[in-house]
Amino acid sequence: MNQQWTNALEQRWIAPAYAGWVVLAISIGLFMAATNTMTGWLYVLSAIGLVLAAIAAILPVKSLQALSLEHLPLAPVTVGDELSIELQIHNKSLQTQTMFQVYEYLPPNLILGKIDPLPIERVPAQGTYTAKVRCLTNRRGVYRWDRVELRSGQPLGLFWCRRSRRAPAQVWVYPQHLRLAQCPVVDNFASPNSIDPSDSMQRAQLSTYGTTRSLRPYRMGDPLRLIHWRSSARYGEFRVRELEAVHTAPVVTICLNAAAPWTELPFEQAVVAAASLYFYATAQQLTVNFWTSQHGSLQGKHTVLQALAEIEIGASGAVLPTEPLLWITSNSQGVDALPPDSRYVMWGESSSRLTGLSIDPHAPLANQLQKNLSTHG
Repeated sequence: MNQQWTNALEQRWIAPAYAGWVVLAISIGLFMAATNTMTGWLYVLSAIGLVLAAIAAILPVKSLQALSLEHLPLAPVTVGDELSIELQIHNKSLQTQTMFQVYEYLPPNLILGKIDPLPIERVPAQGTYTAKVRCLTNRRGVYRWDRVELRSGQPLGLFWCRRSRRAPAQVWVYPQHLRLAQCPVVDNFASPNSIDPSDSMQRAQLSTYGTTRSLRPYRMGDPLRLIHWRSSARYGEFRVRELEAVHTAPVVTICLNAAAPWTELPFEQAVVAAASLYFYATAQQLTVNFWTSQHGSLQGKHTVLQALAEIEIGASGAVLPTEPLLWITSNSQGVDALPPDSRYVMWGESSSRLTGLSIDPHAPLANQLQKNLSTHG
């Protein structure tokens, strides 16, 4: 309670330090003694103490009035990584400001615990000082804050003054993504209309009509059926057709069903799983779409990570895609209504006729995402 009163006094006016209370008590005591004894030198000592206290109370307020703050832009980080916060302190006065503290009030869940106040020794006149705070991120999300406090007792340390400054800041904390050596739920996933690249190349090589891209000189090992005889006769050397190969990679549409009845731990695991599956499919050079019930269809690593950073349980509203899906959900409700050839990653036991993975929230997630698929029903 005493600390709350002290903080309130510092923020609204000033709060005496222990030495300040001593100076005030002595000065008042000398004044009362002088009043009783009518001794002039006691009045002088009392006045000196009171003037000293007044100066010590006014100067910290003035020193803080000359300071303004600004957060530098923050780069996105991943959960568990170090977040570096840079705060620029501008001194607008013609005097050097020394010995004060900076308090960063970060949003809840961004880091574990609290940040200690930063001691600033010196900011030159009409100059800038950059203070740095480093901390480990605790949880994914989009965090915004704009409150920073300055605290000073300069020059005598008899009174403390605390003032708030507005310095908007924002940071994206992305979810972790697991490095998967294999992932059958992605490896075995393909849209029914997709064409295997090796098959398309083989069909192109067997064809001799309508697929010619260009002609080139014959090289040892080229199939004789690809020789273009008319051009060979005209140029006096063998000319070979270069055929157009059609490559259509499987399209993987990863869907995170945030509208399902999740609890906190499984949902955070599902977000990590969604990021891991997306990065794995991208590394396999597949065409990957990402869909959430809050944002709809997305593409691009940073766009997907931003969506996963801000997604919340219960978000809904987007229209479900019609192609086969890799469905991440918390129960079997609606799974059998998904488009044919869809797969699921489900937290809990599944009764669906589709093929997919059942995830145990208390077992290592990476090992489970690399398991073979199971079929029910």
